[in-house]
Amino acid sequence: MKSQLALLLLVAHCLGGQPPPQSVTIHVTVVDVLSGAELKDHSVVLQGHTIASISPSVSETASSGLVVAAHGGFLIPGLWDMHVHDSDELPLFVANGVTGIRIMAGARDERALRAELVRQSISPQIYLASAVVIKTPEDARKEVVQIKASGADFIKVYDRIPRNASFALADEAKKQSIPFDGHVPEQVTAM
Repeated sequence: MKSQLALLLLVAHCLGGQPPPQSVTIHVTVVDVLSGAELKDHSVVLQGHTIASISPSVSETASSGLVVAAHGGFLIPGLWDMHVHDSDELPLFVANGVTGIRIMAGARDERALRAELVRQSISPQIYLASAVVIKTPEDARKEVVQIKASGADFIKVYDRIPRNASFALADEAKKQSIPFDGHVPEQVTAM
């Protein structure tokens, strides 16, 4: 349990602030996501936010910086939850290996919402949407500009946007260099 807590604290520290210059997780099973292989009893060296090396484990005394002894725990890439509406329990995401979330229910003031969310002591990385109701192409273009200025990372699209407004939104989003995602509008088909 102590090693799990230490590993959680390391992850939380790396997400919430400045990481230590170097940290080493030893005696961990690394899951190779390309082959599916489990690399048992390995060490992972982090330099800041970057993985510097993965190798068979070294002794705790041979490591410099913060040392986390995982003793058989698993190390996988951080998971992302790509469709979150409720952001009340951010530490629980991190505790369960989710290091990034995409919040689909945006507010009208994304900068204020983001500031509120990052005040939490432990939080995953947040990718924040802004969602609005759009009826006309003119509304779409105006809203895209306002959404980008509000600090949103992307625009959430709903399925009842009229066809011409949907294409105007896509065009303006490209001009403003802000992605859009969400529901496929009912009036826009694959054809």
